[in-house]
Amino acid sequence: MRRHKGLLFLGLCTFIGLVSLYDGYLVEQYREIIVHMEENPFGAYLLRLADGETSLFLRVKAAGTVVVLGVLAFLYLKVRRWAFPVAHSVAAFQFTLLLYLTLSLPTPPYGDEDTVMRSVEEAASQSSSDRDSASVRRHFSRKQTLLANRHMRRWSHQSPQSVPTWQ
Repeated sequence: MRRHKGLLFLGLCTFIGLVSLYDGYLVEQYREIIVHMEENPFGAYLLRLADGETSLFLRVKAAGTVVVLGVLAFLYLKVRRWAFPVAHSVAAFQFTLLLYLTLSLPTPPYGDEDTVMRSVEEAASQSSSDRDSASVRRHFSRKQTLLANRHMRRWSHQSPQSVPTWQ
């Protein structure tokens, strides 16, 4: 029985670490727009502090995960009766975070692709000073912003006339 509890605790800690790793992966994956999408005020502050660079933000997130896992390990070794309720609570929070991250990922828009591409071309034809995520967000919903940024990044080296259209 004791061995099963140890494996359960190890599984909870592994799950907590993996969700944190997935969260960090998403931050890096969407680094161009994470400054505008981050909902945690402290995380948004760290991103603004580093001028949109994700390295400081990711290091603080990783340090927080290490601290949490360290506290859980300490509780398991010293105060085992507290270890499981705390680990279950953190794992439940991480599961909720995993659902939120997975269900709210930016996805390509539904609807007419030609309309979307015309909007992308319009945003790409603006001057480079206006071509930031804030101006794109005026043209697109939150979920469409990712698609627009991908296209703008892909065609940023091309002139606006050479931006292809979907047919």
